[in-house]
Amino acid sequence: MKKILLSLLILLLPLLPAMAQTVQKGYYRIRNSTTNRYIFLVDYKTKGILVAETSYDVDALRTLGGFSNVVSDPSTVYYIENKGGTKYDLKSQGKGVHDFVGRYLIAKPVTDANGTHYTASGIYQGIEVFLYDSEPDPDNPDDGGYLMTGGDNNLRLWDILPVKATDNNNFFGIQPEVTVGGQRYAPFYASFPFTPVSSDMKVYTVSKVEGSKAYMAEVNGKVAGGTPVIIACPGATPSDNRINIEMQDVAKPANKLSGEYFNSSDFCGSKAYHYNALPWDANTMRVLGTTKDGRLGFVKNTKMKTIPRNKAYLVVSANAPDEITLEMQGEQLRGDLNGDNLVNGTDLVAMVNMIMEQIPQTSAADLSGDGQVNGTDLVILVGLILNAQ
Repeated sequence: MKKILLSLLILLLPLLPAMAQTVQKGYYRIRNSTTNRYIFLVDYKTKGILVAETSYDVDALRTLGGFSNVVSDPSTVYYIENKGGTKYDLKSQGKGVHDFVGRYLIAKPVTDANGTHYTASGIYQGIEVFLYDSEPDPDNPDDGGYLMTGGDNNLRLWDILPVKATDNNNFFGIQPEVTVGGQRYAPFYASFPFTPVSSDMKVYTVSKVEGSKAYMAEVNGKVAGGTPVIIACPGATPSDNRINIEMQDVAKPANKLSGEYFNSSDFCGSKAYHYNALPWDANTMRVLGTTKDGRLGFVKNTKMKTIPRNKAYLVVSANAPDEITLEMQGEQLRGDLNGDNLVNGTDLVAMVNMIMEQIPQTSAADLSGDGQVNGTDLVILVGLILNAQ
């Protein structure tokens, strides 16, 4: 039995369809039908074919048990697309299997008394090599595992599970991390576009930073993939804060927040090939938290060693204050839709694109205050531009 490094192939496994013979294009989690552990991605690099070991380097793929451990983790979500026959491409954290492996995963349905599962495989020197989950620890079944190229046949069967906000067994929910004044917040960064399910769930970018203040702008409707955001959550658990992962993306809004997809420091040492983590710089980076006076803000963290994955953070100048208080975009920015502290033709173009739904609508564009972004707001903005000249 050989440990098949989990990098390229992890994306391979996920190609298993959750319906019929062909997996429909969409977002899925991949779970082993025997161990009930889910595949997640910790790195995107690969050494390719390991001739000495007659295997692929796929050590960037791991498995983890317990739905509560994956419900809020973007690295467990895969966009799967059929490429003809039993060939599939898998994408997670903005990276696709074919992008760096140069080949697609093979997924074939297998039916038993418990339903339809899938095998995941690749071709090596004309031989089909299957992916297995490792044997679970009987005393700790939810502990993490790794992929192998051999083992009990039941360990090579995988279930492809569509991620749906309405599915209580496989939804994606946001876990709040900061509470200020009774309101819960979470810093979030994912490669997929999404919309909040609850109307009480608000999503914000940071449009501008001035000294010790940063201004939040609400994103109305769909949030573009790859947009670091702050999410105001109505509830304390991921189930309270569900999102719909969307198939169609939109343009990203102006935003001062940053984010990273990978941090494998918990899974391998700093000298390992699949170590993928950027150092945290306390002088120029701030994490979402509570300021000394009890307000929501981005604060200095001197204990953090690496940038956490899938979390929004704020990059500042080396002489910036330790605490940056967050405020809602105010009247002084009225009409400034792109956060450049000006009200001009650039904002007019942004307004038109929002009305045509080419880019996400923001609360800053609702100049009339009627909860919509439409022609009325466009007329108001033209007036603001003329008055500014």
